[in-house]
Amino acid sequence: MVAGRHLRIALLLNLQIGYCRRAIMGIAAYGRERSWLLEEMPAHTDSVQSFRESPPDGIIAHVLDDPLGVDLQSLDLPLVNLSSNQINLSIPTIDADQMAVGKMAADYFWGLGYQHYAFFGSASAAFSREREEGYRQGLQQAKVRVASKYLDYTLRPPYERALQRAEESIRQWLKELPKPVAVFCSNDEHARMLSSLCQLSDLSVPDSVAILGVDNDETMCLLSSPPLSSVDNPAEQIGFRAAAMLEQMIVQKNKYVPSERVRPLCLVERASTERFAAEDPLTTRAIGFIEKNLKNPSFSVDAVAAHLGLSRRSLERAFTKQLGITVLAATQRARIRKAKHLLRDSDLPIKLIAIECGFSNHRRFGIVFRALTTLTPTQFRNYYEVDRL
Repeated sequence: MVAGRHLRIALLLNLQIGYCRRAIMGIAAYGRERSWLLEEMPAHTDSVQSFRESPPDGIIAHVLDDPLGVDLQSLDLPLVNLSSNQINLSIPTIDADQMAVGKMAADYFWGLGYQHYAFFGSASAAFSREREEGYRQGLQQAKVRVASKYLDYTLRPPYERALQRAEESIRQWLKELPKPVAVFCSNDEHARMLSSLCQLSDLSVPDSVAILGVDNDETMCLLSSPPLSSVDNPAEQIGFRAAAMLEQMIVQKNKYVPSERVRPLCLVERASTERFAAEDPLTTRAIGFIEKNLKNPSFSVDAVAAHLGLSRRSLERAFTKQLGITVLAATQRARIRKAKHLLRDSDLPIKLIAIECGFSNHRRFGIVFRALTTLTPTQFRNYYEVDRL
């Protein structure tokens, strides 16, 4: 409340977009604490006319195009934008750090041992270009080539026509990519499109084409077959901080506050990327043996070598050549991948999860988990518990 009255806040968010649906949860959490009156309206220029007749105290919008941004600026009201897509508009903005998103995708795929990389997204959207640039920068030291394919579309129906027109070209591009290939998509919509085209082209996901999206839109990710992995932008946190930014503008009567970028917290692994990129049968067999023995805390590199009838040195050479990591590193990553699933999708105590994943104790589990994710197991679980709320 301000000066004894409830603030009326207009929300111009496109609820077709998972990022906006999640951001609105953070806005609502902030608004509930202050008894705000929240009014959700379509993110369209038609909504602006009603504000001229009955101005709200402030606006939080997802501005994807210049006409909407210009119309909103003309109202001269406190305004916060949740999209960095329109870089030419001087609107206070809070959004994900798109370069960091791309670098997280690059680090993830490189850790899985891929040698072939690609990007699929929008050529015109600023967020897509930044994510692609971060992806390329993240792979720069590896000196690998990144193939790119672009498809622009509008979320306003019928956006399917853009895909239909480009379908043959994209399928041909997929066919020509060297396999196995890691494809980073600019968002979950593009990832789902690509997954569907892989199915139509008889390309196995993730065996031939691993697909990673952005935003962790669970509806979009789980509708795909197989379910899509995705970089999880902290949309709820962005929404909460946007509401705080707007309140500061209203209280201080200052419509110009610094914009913010929020780093992605983590990456949610699902079946579209859940494999190491081993191209030779030997390494593939080794990985299969490792994954079957994750629960055994005494499981060793020597056990893998013995199972395959190799010397330890020969096994390590094969892993270094195929995946760029040691056998122990591959084992730890497989254990942490399993731990993430259990932390996110079960109520097992962390001590039991450590045992299920083959760690001798929960302290060792915590050290390895933090080294590979930058979070403690408790922080990782708490994030997803808040997300489910």
